[in-house]
Amino acid sequence: MLILLIDYREREFIKLLSENVFIENDHLTQITLKGCDIYFKVCSLPVGDFVIQNLEDAKINVIIERKTVNDLCCSIMDNRFREQKSRLLMATSDPNKIMYIIEGDRKNKKSNINDIVL
Repeated sequence: MLILLIDYREREFIKLLSENVFIENDHLTQITLKGCDIYFKVCSLPVGDFVIQNLEDAKINVIIERKTVNDLCCSIMDNRFREQKSRLLMATSDPNKIMYIIEGDRKNKKSNINDIVL
């Protein structure tokens, strides 16, 4: 059985979940969405914002790191991105198990992503 681990700092996501089910930190919770049972736990994650792992052997299937465009720009420019990438790779030796979700508009005037990417 797979379980979704959610870092406790993902407050907006947890708030949305809590509209449908009572959530208590560090407790396995089940929610049924569109007929599919989903098991999750809100906890402190050493790396990533979300982790999908096997409940029986704790084997990591996917680590998900969520970033806004602006945070991505800042972390690249001050080298936090490299350090974080190293920690993600140490958590799972398979880089194919690491996923980034980038939120926001690349053309946002507040970010410098165009200078970095282009």
